[in-house]
Amino acid sequence: MQSYRFENVYIKSVSAVAGPKEKDGPCGNLFDKTYTSLYAEKKTLEEGEKTMQEDAINIALIKAGLDIKGPELLISADLNNQLACSSKVASSYISSFLGIYSACASSAEGVILASLLLERSNIKNALISSTSSFGTAERQFRYPLEYGIPKKQTTTLTVTGSGSMVLGKKTTDLKITEATLGKVFDPGWKDVNDMGGAMSFAAYKTLKSHFENLGTKPSDYDLIITGDLSIIGSNILLDLFKEEGIEIKNHNDAGKIIYQREKQKAFCGGSGIACLPLVAYTKIYEKLKKKEYRKVLLAATGALFDPVYVQQKQSIPAICHCYTIERG
Repeated sequence: MQSYRFENVYIKSVSAVAGPKEKDGPCGNLFDKTYTSLYAEKKTLEEGEKTMQEDAINIALIKAGLDIKGPELLISADLNNQLACSSKVASSYISSFLGIYSACASSAEGVILASLLLERSNIKNALISSTSSFGTAERQFRYPLEYGIPKKQTTTLTVTGSGSMVLGKKTTDLKITEATLGKVFDPGWKDVNDMGGAMSFAAYKTLKSHFENLGTKPSDYDLIITGDLSIIGSNILLDLFKEEGIEIKNHNDAGKIIYQREKQKAFCGGSGIACLPLVAYTKIYEKLKKKEYRKVLLAATGALFDPVYVQQKQSIPAICHCYTIERG
């Protein structure tokens, strides 16, 4: 796996907008905007998701002091076929556009790509947009909401919302300093009702490579936060490191944070492209700004499965990308 160090990639702003279930969770009072339904006051779930993505992008641009017409580069991801939401939203801006897909690892992939381009080209600023919707994801990967299919206790719920991060070359108090691009790992996992388990192996591989390649160790970070392993996947990840004689005491998972699991009946927790951004750009970002954290390693995890492959009894590959936010 390839790891990188960055010298001049700074965070200009972040934004996070969220759906009704997320609003009622632990991060609820930290979101820039929330919505009363999955439809965001629109006629369809798709239009609602598009509205959330546009709102998050516009809020981040305004916070960064950039033209609302768009940044130089827009990197965007969602869970719809052909990145339909991101592509539709991108048509509203003048920005050069990169649509990316690593399932729920896409937010980190976008940050890493933007950081590489900022450090190695004449681009001055880039915005990374990460969006998911419970309604559209259920229809895409499982069953339409109208079916009312019962869920197993190992299930994670796709987070509804959108997060945006604006990166630039001008100095701010927070910067991207490290990153590792993961590889696809297929552990032979076939249980579509437990994505956290499938992704835990990819998280282990990427984090281990990150530490080895850059000469760091888990205790160098105030927090190591994974994207959406939730309860089961997080336990597997920690057990995998214990087998190597490494006990990680500073780990948490965005899927465990985003909901009050028992009170909100969120099964094993949250998942989705927006899961990590909605936690990282609120709770984690706030602690970095307040100097409660100095250095945080964020690892976004993605299950690269397709419903057709699943019906053919094929296993589910997974991937994890990670990056570090550090106080300058």
